[in-house]
Amino acid sequence: MTSRVGRCEGLVHDDCSLPSSLPSITYSVLWAEQTTHWDLLHTVFKWADDAQKAFFLSAGHPGTVLQKLYFERAVMRSVTVEVANSEPHAVADQVIVFSWISKVGRTSWQSSTEIRCKNQLVARAVTTMVAMDHALETTVPVPHAAELREMVQKAADVSSVEVKVPSRPSTAYVWLTVVRLTDCDSFGHVTNTKYPVMALEARAVAAKAAGYSREGQLLADLQPTGCHVDYIAQVHPLVPLEIATWFDGPSQAFIFEFVIRESVNVHAAAAATVILSTKAPVLDMKSHL
Repeated sequence: MTSRVGRCEGLVHDDCSLPSSLPSITYSVLWAEQTTHWDLLHTVFKWADDAQKAFFLSAGHPGTVLQKLYFERAVMRSVTVEVANSEPHAVADQVIVFSWISKVGRTSWQSSTEIRCKNQLVARAVTTMVAMDHALETTVPVPHAAELREMVQKAADVSSVEVKVPSRPSTAYVWLTVVRLTDCDSFGHVTNTKYPVMALEARAVAAKAAGYSREGQLLADLQPTGCHVDYIAQVHPLVPLEIATWFDGPSQAFIFEFVIRESVNVHAAAAATVILSTKAPVLDMKSHL
């Protein structure tokens, strides 16, 4: 896979609402290899992550301080992805990924991402980043918030995302597994893009064991139309992991709770929550899940 960073002039149709000043990444990919049926969400998460980094690297003045904010004093709190088109594209199709700042709060901000191929919308994402102190231990007000707010773009009607997680039922299926070394990055914890893949694997295990309700069993083979991940704690390689999963009928979604099980004598710690939606795409993100 190769990529280049540029601007979005001439890359989208006139009906696209993205400002022409947005930085973008153009990927030349073997689409079938990058977005196989069960790897699509992982790929979209990765592209959104790369595009957000490209945005800050190309921010210009006051790019230096904002780059330090993003790369040194921020952690990812959540990502919500909505897939508009999961149909495979031809080999070597170009995928254009745009990213922009869509909201700035007191201690966090949101970056929105739009992914297009052949001028067709593939997916949209909203990533919430939280500002931290220099030790990355305590949440703090966003440094340089005024500069960040000047970069806010109200593009593509991608608004704030609020997701409510249903309470875990007593009938939830629990899968005991171990964190794979290959799912972790150079910082020694699970890569943020791997959680959708781990959730899909847990769903397959639960479905094979008839661990879902009747409706959940019928939908367990479907490609998700959306995914939301709340990152709660870092998970390290080879650590025992408990993934509780169930199907929530009202939201038409599979829910996953990731819990770290260091040992039987150590209190379990919540690591992440993942929601895989089976609803039809909403696309403006306003009523997602």
